Amino acid sequence: MDTYGVGDIEELIILPPLPVDVPNLSDCHIGGMSEGLRWVWETEGGVPGVSAGPEAVLPWGTGCNANELAWLMTDSDPDNWPVVAWRRQVSHGESRWAIFDCGMVKFLTRMMLAEFDACPLGDASLWGRPGAFVSWREQRRRLVAGLDPLTGEADPYAEMFPISDDD
Repeated sequence: MDTYGVGDIEELIILPPLPVDVPNLSDCHIGGMSEGLRWVWETEGGVPGVSAGPEAVLPWGTGCNANELAWLMTDSDPDNWPVVAWRRQVSHGESRWAIFDCGMVKFLTRMMLAEFDACPLGDASLWGRPGAFVSWREQRRRLVAGLDPLTGEADPYAEMFPISDDD
């Protein structure tokens, strides 16, 4: 975050720890998302077989068709926190919650390289498709220039919704 700032990998928003000065996204940060995700954990019982309570869930990613990603803070060392995912779409009888015995970077890498047995989320937009992290500053620059904010390619609809640096 210190180097690149807040941003996305395709449709996955990587949450900053604290609020940032990004228009319309003031609540999109770890603290702003924690209460809701912890409520879902408590309501649904979390990952089957995992006894950790909702206070152990710390969100770090959101998006990809309403999938939520978090750390499960079950160790005093954050490097040992596994990733948990709440998947919006699952097969019949499957839990919406899943745990992955790896950290955030390893999880993202394995997902984008399709190294899990199956797509770990209820959305396959990043499954087997390495995507680039694009900071929100760069997304804004591209949008003002009439480009697609995530790809940087020409946006055929840009003239319909002009945006300036003042917006």
